[in-house]
Amino acid sequence: MTATSFAKAQQIILKTPHLAVIVTDLNLDHGQTGIKLIEQTLKLNDATLAILMSSRLLEAFIFEDKFGFRCAMLEKPINSLEMSKTITSLYDAVSEAQIKSQMALSEQNRLRRAG
Repeated sequence: MTATSFAKAQQIILKTPHLAVIVTDLNLDHGQTGIKLIEQTLKLNDATLAILMSSRLLEAFIFEDKFGFRCAMLEKPINSLEMSKTITSLYDAVSEAQIKSQMALSEQNRLRRAG
């Protein structure tokens, strides 16, 4: 799906809560930002990944505290290989985090049963 405005993107996000990946530019129409779209999308779905694009990347990755491994930033212009590698890296990071979480939960359950 493609949106040509911030408002259209918000409509898509609300109507499609199970987006796998959102890719947005940092600077959007009417002074809006892709940051706001990403935050809205990631709050709606814990499984969604996000890529923020810009010709001028921010100094610090602003989503690390909130969404960490679910987000990436890419400097434009972006080619398909770079996009593919980034999406793969995000999925790998999410998978690793899920495995660690499941292992910790299993250990907690084991300790409860033993205790």
